[in-house]
Amino acid sequence: MRDVVLHVGPELAATPHVRQDAAGLRDQQLRATEIGAAHDAVSRSGGSSSGGSSPARNSLRQPDPMRRVDSSSSLLHYFGEIKKLDMSVVASEIEGPTAAKPEPEPEVPPRITVHTKMHINAMVCAGLAAVLIMSYYGSITTILRYKRWYAVVVLLLVPVGAYFFSFAVNTAVCGVFSVFLGGTSPLVQNTQNYSSIKTPIPRGAKLPQIIVQMPVYKESLEETIQLSYHNVKRAMDYYTSKGGRVKFIVCDDGFQVISPDEAVARSNFYTKHGIAYVARPAANRRGTFKKASNLNYQLAISQLVASLMKQQPGLTAEAALEAVWEQWGREFVAQGDLTMDDDCLILLIDADTKVPEACMYNTVGEFLQCPEVAYTQHYTTPFTEQNRNYWEGYVSNFTRTIYFQGIAVSTAFGDTSPLVGHNAFLRWSALRAIGYTDETCRPGEVKVWGEDSVSEDFDMYIRLASVGSFGRYVMYTGDEFQEGISLTYMDEVVKFKKFAYGACELLFNPFREWISKGPINKKFRLYMANKNIRWYQKSSMLAYLSSYLAMASAFYFCVLEGVMSVVDASWHDYFMMRGFDVMLTCTIIFAGIGTFAGGIFYQWRCKAAEQTPSIFKLCWDNIKWMPATALFFASVLFPVTEVCFIYFFGMKASWGATAKEVQNKTSWQALSETLLGYKWEYLLYFVMLGAYSVCLWKFDLGLYKGWSMMSFCCGHILGPILLNPTITALTW
Repeated sequence: MRDVVLHVGPELAATPHVRQDAAGLRDQQLRATEIGAAHDAVSRSGGSSSGGSSPARNSLRQPDPMRRVDSSSSLLHYFGEIKKLDMSVVASEIEGPTAAKPEPEPEVPPRITVHTKMHINAMVCAGLAAVLIMSYYGSITTILRYKRWYAVVVLLLVPVGAYFFSFAVNTAVCGVFSVFLGGTSPLVQNTQNYSSIKTPIPRGAKLPQIIVQMPVYKESLEETIQLSYHNVKRAMDYYTSKGGRVKFIVCDDGFQVISPDEAVARSNFYTKHGIAYVARPAANRRGTFKKASNLNYQLAISQLVASLMKQQPGLTAEAALEAVWEQWGREFVAQGDLTMDDDCLILLIDADTKVPEACMYNTVGEFLQCPEVAYTQHYTTPFTEQNRNYWEGYVSNFTRTIYFQGIAVSTAFGDTSPLVGHNAFLRWSALRAIGYTDETCRPGEVKVWGEDSVSEDFDMYIRLASVGSFGRYVMYTGDEFQEGISLTYMDEVVKFKKFAYGACELLFNPFREWISKGPINKKFRLYMANKNIRWYQKSSMLAYLSSYLAMASAFYFCVLEGVMSVVDASWHDYFMMRGFDVMLTCTIIFAGIGTFAGGIFYQWRCKAAEQTPSIFKLCWDNIKWMPATALFFASVLFPVTEVCFIYFFGMKASWGATAKEVQNKTSWQALSETLLGYKWEYLLYFVMLGAYSVCLWKFDLGLYKGWSMMSFCCGHILGPILLNPTITALTW
């Protein structure tokens, strides 16, 4: 028989524990039941009053009786007065051990359905339809009145202009909605594509393996790669402490490009910390944007290693990797265990990334609770220490605006979650489901990321949606997901050129393919035909893509305005919107409605639930960056035009890696680098200004008609200089 220890109340603290065997305890339970019945009889007859005494009352004062008060397992101990034991003895403990009571299943936060974005985009479409009708009516009546039949070409440009204007209309409607109609409740709840509340892990679920995948190039080992690894290591240790397994794999595209000493330093660092890595050869790297092919290279080797280990049980990961190395002609350098579980998750980060400590453990519930979730994109903020000058402050503010106002608010109100391409968790099985092969694949190689597109993340988003998978934008991990920003003006311009090139890729084919494939890209047709994406979500994406095409068309419309001002001034007055009017409209919509309504007022409403925000501070935080914003977007138009021209005419585009570390330069060195980097552009701008000056003198155009040409050239001349903090610091 097992012994049972009864811990009595504090009055018996000095009394030894009462030890009884099970049989004796059952006898005392029976005696306690009889005494309890007598006690109840006395209580009903009034014997429990202070003045009376009865045998039953006296019997209750005996020191040893114990009784069971109900069908539960609680036992009471009486010493003159009724005392409850500090610890109950459960009957099942006497009979023997049984299964513990199962823990309740964690409650999953409900996901609400939000149709706000549908209503907003319906109003946007109605507004664009009204613009089209008024434009056609005005153009047709003017053609009939002035008998300029060659102006019929304007009727073909009206739909194009309406599409270019769609992003501005969308911004205006969203701004007005946020002030008068919009609520903030979807931002603090969970929707289908947005998570503000953590999704719990199902009880008893096995934590999936997580692969941290970090592509690197020529970044500094000490200043970038090491810092990112040690930051992510905190999250890896936390997930491991909860029972999970994590691997860190580096896709090192710079290993065979940098100097031998730097390569040895990287290899030693990887070996010391148990980091697996793959470094492909420097020559014949496929893909328009090398990041996609870099990721594919590592994933292909991992799949081949896993396949060999399944075919040959007992084969180690090291031996399988060596076999693949021999099979691929010893062209790559690799080390470590590259195997990946079939149900693992991939945390894709950049070389300059910081992550929250509990991000892995907090995110896996999204994938375990919903098999259709293929990725989670996390709210990201810029590095707080990268605010050393006004340029970094401006880019940091712009980045926060994009991730919150541009993505979080839009996704919470019904849009789909974008896939940015870093700071995202990816389901490996979902990626394999959309894998593909092409003529460049080797035996057994399967590609995941699209190598023929600059926007490999958007290509991935479209292909995942085609098989019914979707993603979620996660906010509950806080603002500790951080990324590096563009440290120079040139890097930010290169980033916008990539975005514009990607927008052209997604929408149109190059001119040489229009006869065989048509003008519209096949991926875009599949996207529009996808029934898993709602119509208003598609219209939001179309409006976003139109912004890059509108910027690219600015140069051509400036030239057209200048030519028409000279050839036929009256035709220009009646058939074209003047550049000054365009500038005024954009200022009202983006700086006025966008900044004050969508930015300041909505931020104030969102923060009011958590704290008492200062409306004046919010105003200043947004207004102080407006001059830099206006100058930057005035100076990025021609680079966007240039890269779109390159795409449509089938020219080769090249992209350099952005700088991750600050380079110490004098103002003269920075100015010389800027002038040399934009020498041909500066020549074009000065030629345009010279031609415009001659037209002003010869044809008496006036500033109002020629505003587009002057603002276009001045913005592009001053932007690269004034937005370079090294130049304006005047350090010689």
